[in-house]
Amino acid sequence: ILDYTSEMLLRPGYTDLENPESWFPKRTIISGNGTHFGKLDADNSYYDIVVFLVSYISGTGKLTAANGDCFLYEFWVQFIDMDYNYIGEWKLINGTGRFEGYAGTCSMAGHFDAVSKINKWTLDGFITCN
Repeated sequence: ILDYTSEMLLRPGYTDLENPESWFPKRTIISGNGTHFGKLDADNSYYDIVVFLVSYISGTGKLTAANGDCFLYEFWVQFIDMDYNYIGEWKLINGTGRFEGYAGTCSMAGHFDAVSKINKWTLDGFITCN
């Protein structure tokens, strides 16, 4: 199980650049710890949102361990209620260092706190080394 916390950064949307209320998230910086992963390098761990709809988000990201080993991943999430709880899927697509040759898909469940702008999620599944 991997357990991480992230904080949202915002970028201007395409409707009204002068109105921050119309902005939508683009890159999110990730911090936290993972089982068999250790502490994340928060300066080099993030996800980028590619599709941002009212109840669906998909994107790509990178998790980097404290020693610089990292992997890239893709994800999608579907919000399941008005409290910003969500479920989804997370797929490891490429790794370096000790993560080279790793692959796997995990189910994802989480919650986005709209007040604090903190997103917490858990991944559950298997990652294998080819």
